[in-house]
Amino acid sequence: MDARRPFRLMLLAVLLAGPLVTSCAALRPGEAPDESSAAPASMEAVYQALVLEDLVHELRPQDDGFTLDVSYDWVNRSETRLVVPPNTDFTRPYYVLGAWHEWVERLDGTVVPGAPSWMRQEGARYSIAGGVLVLDFVPGRNQLRTGERIPVMRSIDLASFPAGRYRFTVEYERLVGDLTGDRLLGDWTIEFELP
Repeated sequence: MDARRPFRLMLLAVLLAGPLVTSCAALRPGEAPDESSAAPASMEAVYQALVLEDLVHELRPQDDGFTLDVSYDWVNRSETRLVVPPNTDFTRPYYVLGAWHEWVERLDGTVVPGAPSWMRQEGARYSIAGGVLVLDFVPGRNQLRTGERIPVMRSIDLASFPAGRYRFTVEYERLVGDLTGDRLLGDWTIEFELP
């Protein structure tokens, strides 16, 4: 797996028991928070600008099974700096880019008998993680430059998953309560084989 700058997670609640806030886009050394007074974009503009790129994976053997290492980047593909509107649905305002969800799906359609009880199951799909993607890790940070990347790296323990063909999916979604269109904005997948 290629080396990438680290990202940080700020948990508002326990994973999958409430919103997970992924904080990202830390400022570069010597860079000050953007204090400009540019008008925020609409959430629709944010949804249209953010895409997932460079989804890569590596399967690593462990003593009791395998670990799936994945990495990807959220990227601002708009032609302008993206000013994110504040979201006041939490205890303090955050600059939210949308919601995300990660799944592992067994492609033969059968269930995983030993799947951990904390994993939400939809047919042969198992929820690995999900939450709210937040920009303001650095207070005052409410903008993404054109082409700016938000790197994500994760390791997923698949010890309870039997041999077979699987699909890993990252979904990008509108925020809960945003009923202006389809909830799912995009999904990106990779397939892999567990020996």
